[in-house]
Amino acid sequence: LLSSELIPSLWEENDLEIIHLSINFKNFQKIASKRDQALKIGKLEATSKDFVKANITHDNHSMECEVRLKGDLSDHWSESKWSLRVKMVKGSTLLGMSRFSLQDPVTRLNTNEWLYLQTLKREGLLSVRYDFVNLKINGKDMGIYAIEEHFSKEFIESNERRQGVVVSFDDYLNWRKEPANKVRNINVKTLYRSLPVKVRDSNRVKKNPILLKQTETAFHLVRKLQDGTMNGDEIFSPEKLGKFLAICHIWHAPHNLQINNINFFYDPISAQLEPIGFDAWANSPEANPYCFFTSGDSEYSWFNHALRSPRVAYHYINALFLFSKKNYEKSLKADLIEEELKFRRLITRNLWGRS
Repeated sequence: LLSSELIPSLWEENDLEIIHLSINFKNFQKIASKRDQALKIGKLEATSKDFVKANITHDNHSMECEVRLKGDLSDHWSESKWSLRVKMVKGSTLLGMSRFSLQDPVTRLNTNEWLYLQTLKREGLLSVRYDFVNLKINGKDMGIYAIEEHFSKEFIESNERRQGVVVSFDDYLNWRKEPANKVRNINVKTLYRSLPVKVRDSNRVKKNPILLKQTETAFHLVRKLQDGTMNGDEIFSPEKLGKFLAICHIWHAPHNLQINNINFFYDPISAQLEPIGFDAWANSPEANPYCFFTSGDSEYSWFNHALRSPRVAYHYINALFLFSKKNYEKSLKADLIEEELKFRRLITRNLWGRS
């Protein structure tokens, strides 16, 4: 990355949005203390109590927000560019988002995440908004950060979906509370079958009887997925899920399918779940993608069960066939190459400045 793009990156204009984050000394020390704790135990155990008050400024407009350290593992906070979770308050938004993360682009493999999410959007599938900004914290230039949307009503609106809820597997006890060196008789690869389910943006949901009812239905569908008593084509739209899995495959993004990363939107129109593109670690240096039909690296997971439906399997295979064609690759590259190249060069220059 550095060697091939260094020279042209020196001339690339940095016209990315500039974000200023102001955190007073006491609150910043609270974040720093949380980081010290995470460094000692090798992972971050974050709760809502970790949020501290701050101000965020964009285009000379200052807004109140709450901030905490973010990221389960040390790639988010071991170096100088710490990842942060931000919640806007008093109904304000930043770049149309009320909840988002600010993180070093390296944690999402630079532009790879952006390319994967743009591919999903191109196919009309759900994905969080993901962009790059210049970040300053208490006046210090932190360089380029990725800004990654989190789950809120703005996320649903930006994807042009009817008001609904987002649910996911709750891996809190397994992932965050178990000591890293503890020997267990739990098969992590099939753990999704016994995990509880949670709803995202729960404070908003609790205030709305319609959303509470939708949550009950969404939980029911996930539980039927877990116990295998409902077919994949009843729980999901076969076409949407097939395309989603195919894009995960061609971008080598099975990370998005893992229990701690996969989120589902409950569509009140179809009364089905729709997977969401988020934290895919696309085009990662891990082993080649395995076949989603077989046990492979995942043994038995939610998407293995869904693919047992002939309709889901058909749409997955059909999408793989279409997305692997040269004409599709050429069209995708034509749509994304100019913007991706700009981001890549700016990130390259930023990395070079840190080396």
